[in-house]
Amino acid sequence: MNDSKEPAETRQDPVKTFYGHENHILSIVTFPDGKRIATESVDKTIQIWGLSDGREVKKWVVKKIVNALVILKDGKQVVSAEGDEPGDDSNEPVYRQLWVRDAETGRVVAGPLDSHTSFVFTLDISPDGGILASGSSDSTVILWDTKTWQTIGQPLQCGAAVTCVRFSPTESVWLNSRATPTSTTVATGRSPGLVMAPISSQRVLKMILSSALGTPPPGNRLEIPGLAMMTI
Repeated sequence: MNDSKEPAETRQDPVKTFYGHENHILSIVTFPDGKRIATESVDKTIQIWGLSDGREVKKWVVKKIVNALVILKDGKQVVSAEGDEPGDDSNEPVYRQLWVRDAETGRVVAGPLDSHTSFVFTLDISPDGGILASGSSDSTVILWDTKTWQTIGQPLQCGAAVTCVRFSPTESVWLNSRATPTSTTVATGRSPGLVMAPISSQRVLKMILSSALGTPPPGNRLEIPGLAMMTI
């Protein structure tokens, strides 16, 4: 007989609720100053909020659905992945383009950056702020120079849709999750890539690194004490 009990469900009331989007919110990112957040949505807007009062500071209306968002390390620019909705009747291809905007004015600084051929699911910035990584359902990760906004090298072929990519705090290695119809694999970005964690799930939604990743010891095994993932 198993006497173990399920942990009691806990509920925490929200500290503050932000109202303004008219459809699903797909990303929330915090500015380096810790005083503002940016959100993006299926409603084709990017909104910036003050954390202290929950009020909308800025709202940018864009032409396409915004699928991913990231803020550069200096807080001066916002990068978004935008594109058509699957099944849209328009004659335009369902490509995902990256746009770089001034965080204060919303003015387009660079873009469209259109090296991907399908949805961009995920964006991340390297710890030094010099590289942007974008992962897509076209099964590639592309690295971008954040000063020139040119690609760095060739697209990294991952073999399946890349649903999440994250740099480690040390920048010595980065992780990506790639999804197939039956499973998801988490791997490092080291060439040729080291598979670390096959997962019995169809998709990894997010990965969070809470501690630095070290250099793999002999035997090509890398422990990840600070990796948290959300799957569906």
